[in-house]
Amino acid sequence: MEFLYTIAQYVKPVPYNDSTNDSVTTAASALDWSAIIIFLALFVFICVLVVVAILIFAKNQREEDREDKSLDSVLYRVRIAQSNEIEIGVAEQFFSNLYSIGKKQKFWERLLKVNPSISLEIVSLPIGIDFYIYTPRKFAKHVENQILATYQVAEVEEIFDHNIFKEGKRVAAVELVLSDEPHQPIKVHEDFKGDPLSGILSGLTKIQEGDGACLQITISPADSSWQKSGTKFIQKINSNNADPEKSRIEESQEKLQAIEKKCTKNGFYTAIRIVATADTDDLAEARVNGIASAFDQFSNPGINSFKKRTPKGAELKQFMTDFIYRKSPIGKKNILNVAELATIFHLPNKEIQTPLLNWLGFRKAPPDPRIPAEGLWLGTSVYRGERRPVAIRPEDRRRHMYIIGKTGVGKSWFLQNLVMQDIYAGHGVAFLDPHGDTVEWLLKRIPADRAEDVIYFNAADHERPVGFNIMEYYNESDKHLVVNSFLGLMYKMFDPNNQGIVGPIFERAVRNVMLTAMSEPGSTLVEVVRILTDEEWVKSYWLPKVKDDLVRRYWTDQMSQTDKFHKSEALGYLVSKFDRFVTNELMRHIIGQSKSGFDFRDVMDNKKILLVNLSKGLIGEENAEFLGLLMIPRLLRAAMSRADIDEEQRQDFYLYVDEFQNFATDSFEQILSEARKYRLNLIVANQYIQQIDEKIRDAIFGNIGSIVSFKVGTDDAEYLQKVFEPVFNSQDLIGIEAINAYARILVNNEWPPAFSMSTWYDSGKWVSNPKVRDLAVQLSRVRYGADVNAVREDISRRAHLAVENAPPATGGIPGLPTF
Repeated sequence: MEFLYTIAQYVKPVPYNDSTNDSVTTAASALDWSAIIIFLALFVFICVLVVVAILIFAKNQREEDREDKSLDSVLYRVRIAQSNEIEIGVAEQFFSNLYSIGKKQKFWERLLKVNPSISLEIVSLPIGIDFYIYTPRKFAKHVENQILATYQVAEVEEIFDHNIFKEGKRVAAVELVLSDEPHQPIKVHEDFKGDPLSGILSGLTKIQEGDGACLQITISPADSSWQKSGTKFIQKINSNNADPEKSRIEESQEKLQAIEKKCTKNGFYTAIRIVATADTDDLAEARVNGIASAFDQFSNPGINSFKKRTPKGAELKQFMTDFIYRKSPIGKKNILNVAELATIFHLPNKEIQTPLLNWLGFRKAPPDPRIPAEGLWLGTSVYRGERRPVAIRPEDRRRHMYIIGKTGVGKSWFLQNLVMQDIYAGHGVAFLDPHGDTVEWLLKRIPADRAEDVIYFNAADHERPVGFNIMEYYNESDKHLVVNSFLGLMYKMFDPNNQGIVGPIFERAVRNVMLTAMSEPGSTLVEVVRILTDEEWVKSYWLPKVKDDLVRRYWTDQMSQTDKFHKSEALGYLVSKFDRFVTNELMRHIIGQSKSGFDFRDVMDNKKILLVNLSKGLIGEENAEFLGLLMIPRLLRAAMSRADIDEEQRQDFYLYVDEFQNFATDSFEQILSEARKYRLNLIVANQYIQQIDEKIRDAIFGNIGSIVSFKVGTDDAEYLQKVFEPVFNSQDLIGIEAINAYARILVNNEWPPAFSMSTWYDSGKWVSNPKVRDLAVQLSRVRYGADVNAVREDISRRAHLAVENAPPATGGIPGLPTF
């Protein structure tokens, strides 16, 4: 009102005064109006400035809100089984359900904020073509549920990101916009005989190494203004058509019906962005143009179509920013309804024959409710968007676990995680590694408070070898277990097919020679070889020590009655089997020590961490196999010696063996059938079932409690199918992806149905600490290893290896025949 009052003061009539000069009056009046005009201009200018400032502020606020919403989001990779027959039309319901992420905004909200947006992406890299959905975190669960409700055979996997950009590559970009008003439709799936997705995907094929391409469709729920505009357009045309005098433009009924049909369905503001990378600008541009040309098929003649717009300069910079951050569309003209979006973006079905499309390669199934979620963590069940941990309890682990899978599919990754959980839980653990890589990985992650529990048996340590005397025994009856386990080793290494190479005569000779050496505690395989090659030494040194009459008679009766030729032939055959390990200096310094560097019973009872590095590359395949075959029976004997304490007092000890087929003898059968009550729990892994001896294979599948299968070959899949059916078949076992597995877990002596699980975990949770690793290794070497020079001297003295230490020749011991 003050403003109006001020104006009124300037424009009120001037009183008539006869004395006033007309020219003066005119000048004053002109002055008044000039002031009014200046004031009004100033006022308008200030108003414009305020409006511009408000608009700039609002634009910046919308841009900031747009950026915030683009960052707080989740990226899903969506895959589906190739055999699915789901039709395009079902995707309409998916988009209809997504419309609810938006809301009706008040004026000030539209001024300062944007509606949430979702990015639909098809990405092509040399490894294949994948579908992605980028959604605000707030709506992530809703979007995931809608995908799974629409595509029951799909998998939704949250990932960090994909990347089509590589250093040194050229980039080309194109945007597609509607050529006419947004209420005018393009062709939809009902207008096609085939699947229009095929054309889009064909433009995304033939990506070379290092290149990439992405079709990004960013959508945000649109208000109803475009639908009202379409309705008004139809009404206007119908009104004009009814009055020929007003009619200027004749529109076909087909077009009007198409517009009316589009306006009956919800719509989304849409930005369609295409980006490709290649070695040259020409190749990158050709690629984006090839993808863009696939959208020509959506042209609705005389109604609407897509036109291509190539951003350049500063506009290109903004375009790439919007693309990378998946920002919501700005323009209000590009609006597609749910039917149009479903036509362009939907998951493929079996009709799509595009090569390198990354289909979902295996089926999934949830774990039975009886499968525990607490205990030793095995993996995560991911099924229909639901995630739950999968675990196994200590009492079920005592029935052992078998793990199978081809190389590079995640077995070692899986084993590492299990071992680390046991170590952090304070359990006793042994890990036999024929490669050495896993042991080194574990050593780097030993927690500081368990560094002193580590026993690092590094067979390649020349300077401080850890002794391992296989002929140590707990009592008299244990002597025969020592001999039997060694004979099992001989069969495994030299006569795996039972062809008679190792037979009864060989067994009898080995048994008597080893029992002779064990007459003196601390004897080793070095003495066994000397006994086989030096009969003078047997007569003068060993026979007086032998207390077992049958062992003595072996020498006094059988050997004395064997002529020199046959004796030499028989003993020479035996020596050839032992000698290869004793003459190898590295091996001799391990198996030739009279006292082992550590006691296996102590390892088990006191929850030590025994890490055995049997790297074939460092010590040779045969030596690695020899030591492994010696060590496993020794652990079994240590476990069985726990019979002297109550079962409740026996600590659970977990023995992990990778590539266990190299170390599998009849002792494995005994472990599977008897070790449970002694709390020796076995976890074994290998690549192929055919690697395992048939007898041991039957023992595994007949007695083992839990089985975990990663990706396997055709033969193994056929064999394993009977374990995992009816839930999974051989094709599933062949097609399962790396870091995923099928499992059949024992629960309270029951075998619930098989299920699928992801074994992925954040390896960063097992913190690498090189200083702790070095400390653990050095402590182990000092405590359990021995100086190589001292070892060498002790072996030479004890076995009379030096010429000056050899026993004198003798004509024989009185009362004993010469042999």
